[in-house]
Amino acid sequence: DHPDVDLFARSWLANSVHSTKEIANFGTKSDLKIVRDRDIGNEYEVIKLNYRNKVPELKDEQGRAHQGWLGSKVRQRLTVQGIMTYRMVVLQKNGTGNKMSAAKPPMQSIPAVSTSVGQSQTQSECTAVPSTADASTRGMDIEIDSVLMTGQGKDGGQKQE
Repeated sequence: DHPDVDLFARSWLANSVHSTKEIANFGTKSDLKIVRDRDIGNEYEVIKLNYRNKVPELKDEQGRAHQGWLGSKVRQRLTVQGIMTYRMVVLQKNGTGNKMSAAKPPMQSIPAVSTSVGQSQTQSECTAVPSTADASTRGMDIEIDSVLMTGQGKDGGQKQE
């Protein structure tokens, strides 16, 4: 619980920010397991290349304070300080035939389709995964109410209609 993490979530219109452990717990409720957890911020040197190793001020000399600007600066601050990381988390359904090393991948080839330039290519689609409409079993239902702002003036400006 860090005040800047709460500020980041609000400025990005996210109801909450979750750790990899929390995502794994949500996945367990839907019979999913984490098969990849990569720190892509470290792999791609985001702090060095994108942020130039600088912790930004949350006040802009030009008066920008709209939620997108604020969210990006808070994300930069938290990332450079090591409080938040960029991660790529891949979940996979548990069960028979879903192992990463399985001989038969869960993809099925479907008939070739013509592209706009007249060439044909094979298209693939994933096998459908059953889902449930029961809200009590879905651990990651997130509702985000977007509010479009003008970006000018105090607190991001006026609401746009």
